[in-house]
Amino acid sequence: HVTAYTVDGKLFMDNEEISKAFNNVWSPDVTYFWPAKGKLDFYAYAAASNVPTINITEEKNIKFNYTVPDPATSQPDIMFAHTTRSKETGGPVELNFNHALAAVKFVAKDVTNCTVECITLKDLYGEGSCTYTYDTETETATFAWTREGDKKDFSQEFEVNLTDNDGKEPPQPITDKNEATTFMLIPQPLKDIKVEVVVQTDEGTSTLTGSRTGEWLPGHIYTYAISTESINWEYVFAVTPVTPTPEQGITLALGETQAQYTVTSYRHRKANPYVQESGAGSAEDAS
Repeated sequence: HVTAYTVDGKLFMDNEEISKAFNNVWSPDVTYFWPAKGKLDFYAYAAASNVPTINITEEKNIKFNYTVPDPATSQPDIMFAHTTRSKETGGPVELNFNHALAAVKFVAKDVTNCTVECITLKDLYGEGSCTYTYDTETETATFAWTREGDKKDFSQEFEVNLTDNDGKEPPQPITDKNEATTFMLIPQPLKDIKVEVVVQTDEGTSTLTGSRTGEWLPGHIYTYAISTESINWEYVFAVTPVTPTPEQGITLALGETQAQYTVTSYRHRKANPYVQESGAGSAEDAS
């Protein structure tokens, strides 16, 4: 959508939808002719859905309010552009769009065979107002966000199957399986926000938890790796007599107090028993 004003501040295009494309040039359904004072300020935004209402400030900036939709699978990307153009320049009006939101993706490293069923980001701002400023001289964009309202949780349902990976292979994508599952969220500082990931294995449902700190900035993509390390392994502890009896037990002759035996301690990946790691152990006198 494009809004345009003349140099003397008169509205020229009012939130016009730009829907026709030919040779990579987009046009509105209505034909517009340059005004007598042939210079225009163009303000544009692009969004798949949940289109915000925009206002043009006296300083020629774009101001808008935004609420992150829920469920998260309906979260669109929104982009803004501003340029000044004269009819003497000729040709199409070039608009350089900038991303207003932060994108959050997930991958998996060091995981066992499982299915990711749900990812939840907790305690985040989902409402805010923003002023978009574009410096034509330096060609830099600035989004000044003000967070509003109560914090809330954002969840997405998944059905992404992961295969056993000990972390030596490239990460397996989770959100990239479907671009619509990328979390598109309001930029904000992070103070130990909680992340919960529900996975299903052959042994049942497990909930993985973690936390993040830092800050999400506009126009940045943040990719976080999850791991099922806590459920990847099965532990083995075996005690075997050096000279086993038919019953495979330790027997002592009458009057004896000692016997020789071997202790074996290791772990193997549940999904691949051939991947083993030795485990440290110790023996104590329990008498």
